[in-house]
Amino acid sequence: MSEPARSGPLSGLLVADFSRVLAGPYCTMLLADLGADVIKVESPGGDDTRSWMPPVTKDGVSTYFLAINRNKRSVALDLKDDGDRALAQELARRADVFVQNFKPGGLARFGLDYDTVSAGNPSIIYASISGFGSGGGKDLPGYDLMVQAMSGLMSLTGDPEGPPYRAGISAFDVIAGLHTTIAILAALNHRNATGEGQHLDASLMASAMSGMVNQTSAYAAGGDHAVDRDHAIAGRARGGRRRGRSGRRRRCRPLREGGGNKGRGDERNQARGNPRREMCEEHSWPQYS
Repeated sequence: MSEPARSGPLSGLLVADFSRVLAGPYCTMLLADLGADVIKVESPGGDDTRSWMPPVTKDGVSTYFLAINRNKRSVALDLKDDGDRALAQELARRADVFVQNFKPGGLARFGLDYDTVSAGNPSIIYASISGFGSGGGKDLPGYDLMVQAMSGLMSLTGDPEGPPYRAGISAFDVIAGLHTTIAILAALNHRNATGEGQHLDASLMASAMSGMVNQTSAYAAGGDHAVDRDHAIAGRARGGRRRGRSGRRRRCRPLREGGGNKGRGDERNQARGNPRREMCEEHSWPQYS
């Protein structure tokens, strides 16, 4: 990649990007967009997404790779080679921020783990991204699809009468990248005040729990019965239909001003004067059109 002219609120910051595929590169791309000088370290074979095609540009470049690696410089280093490994370590020594999404502990054999890097660069902001963190789940593969299934997101997606579906994008990779970016910005602010660097540990599963918001809260605070009820509400919202007491499917009808449907809650909702609310014939659960 050619070196871009850097400007923006993070101008002057050097980011060593040892991440690959999506979550890490998405994070470092956002830092680059804000003006940081991001040096992307790739293996001699290149980032995995360089070969994820089609689609491609007219020049034959993977559009997936381009989508998450703009505004970066790139260098190919073989970390098993002594000379290349020394260059990688020197980059880490100079960097303000270090981002990696290797399997937890995977960079230790190259002298690029947090303890080794921070010994030579105490003010480094070192961000690690994995599927399940560095604790009990550290050995699990960190695939977005696994996290979508294990978090329960797939049970909320698709036809409520059908099988679970994955989201159309790697949603938790993206959210984890966003969360890591936010954490890095907070750590930089802390370093400006104290001079201290720190190790940030992000995971797709933690981001999934945060990103699923009310569904996570229902499970954590309300228990399984609350989740079942919330899933039922979500299913009705997706399908636009609900089952009556007889088990027949009933379609919701709009509640109109001055008239309305013959269902419970009609008077209450008419009194609120909101003609855009919908009320199912046999339920008091509102929907917004």
